[in-house]
Amino acid sequence: MRRTVTAVIVGLALLGGYGAADVLDVAPGIFTLEPEPAAYPVPSATPSPSARLPLPSPAPSGMPVTPAGASAPLPSASGLRTALAPALADADLKGAAVVIRDALTGAHLVDIAADDPRVPASTVKIITALAVQASFPPASTLTTRVVQGDTPDSVVIVAGGDMFLAPDKGDPAAVVGRAGLGELADAVVGSLRARGVSAVTVRVDDSYAPGAQEATGWPASFRATGVVGPVAMLGLATQWAQDGRRGPADPVAEVAATFAARLSERGVVAQPQLRGEQDEHRGEQRAADDQRAPQPAHAGGHALTHG
Repeated sequence: MRRTVTAVIVGLALLGGYGAADVLDVAPGIFTLEPEPAAYPVPSATPSPSARLPLPSPAPSGMPVTPAGASAPLPSASGLRTALAPALADADLKGAAVVIRDALTGAHLVDIAADDPRVPASTVKIITALAVQASFPPASTLTTRVVQGDTPDSVVIVAGGDMFLAPDKGDPAAVVGRAGLGELADAVVGSLRARGVSAVTVRVDDSYAPGAQEATGWPASFRATGVVGPVAMLGLATQWAQDGRRGPADPVAEVAATFAARLSERGVVAQPQLRGEQDEHRGEQRAADDQRAPQPAHAGGHALTHG
């Protein structure tokens, strides 16, 4: 019995000594004094920003790759078709048309269904952008004006194609919401008060670019799901159609109602009228201008230009 007790005591002592060595990481084992590692490595904060990775430099010509030159051999039509075969085998590209030409010689290297009529789809945006660039100088602005109507107590918003009007204060540094109805209302109220006008009706002249609100061929689902919005000459920056969010049925009427609200908030009671009739703008007495691009403010008669 004594031997058994002695053996147990010696075993515990040895176990305790080994356990202590394990905890101190002297002997191998599962115990340690080191803190438990995090599930994912957490980088420590540094007082200075880390060095940026070097970015590739463009070729001296400005091209992403060095031009091959007129003396470079043309790729073979058979080689190009072989390279295209896996992609054209994709079921989603069934019936696709392919045209490959040499940029230097204009030689037709591959023509697959090249003469079949196709719907240009989103590539038409490139053509639209080129047309806009060719028609408007780079510094062109979309101007929203307010003029006196056919009576002293009526004002007319003259649309200029800006569908990104801020409903109140604009942001000169923004694209969407750069010009604001709040600033425009400030200028108009100042002009109206100078003439003793305290109540007005608000109408809209959207004859800037007349036309249909929808393009031929648009399915009804486009408007319903926010893929597109109605083509209009005025609109609010907070209401433009986005994928999954439908835009307003009449963006121009929304602008008129919002502008009337801004006038009323500033002490001139305003009521929007339905669009339709065009005002003659007799005298073209301008109450205020609101431009997308910053312009120097100046006053002349009943005119005020601001950005």
